[in-house]
Amino acid sequence: MKRKYINILSATIVGVIFGIFCVLSFSSVQTLSTAYAQSQAAGVEQDKIKTLLLRPRGWDADWRGPGGSGDSVILFETRGEKVVAKITVIDPPRNPFCERDVIISSDVVTFDGCRDKAIKIQFDPNDSVWQFKGKSAKGFEWKLKAK
Repeated sequence: MKRKYINILSATIVGVIFGIFCVLSFSSVQTLSTAYAQSQAAGVEQDKIKTLLLRPRGWDADWRGPGGSGDSVILFETRGEKVVAKITVIDPPRNPFCERDVIISSDVVTFDGCRDKAIKIQFDPNDSVWQFKGKSAKGFEWKLKAK
């Protein structure tokens, strides 16, 4: 009688362990396929944002923060595999022109300004005027609208 219960208990334990293994294996496969799909979607979003930024007429930029405010014109261009921002400061007219490298991810565009650092802007599909908005490391708020 004891042997029968021991066999049943052993079979139950093996079954539970096997079931846990199957669940973990399936969830790992699901996680991998989800991660792959997200990376593919991120690439699509990144391409869409890059296409938007590369408009030939450029962008009017408005920035405001702890050190003042001003307006600039930003023209994003491709240079081989890179994207650069050609920034012309309109007001105030100090350091009137600079060119900076741009990093585009699936949801954030990062670049330095002529005097500002680590500007991170995001596309806002709900705003037809100021299509990109964000902040810099120095606390300036940036808004870009199509020229």
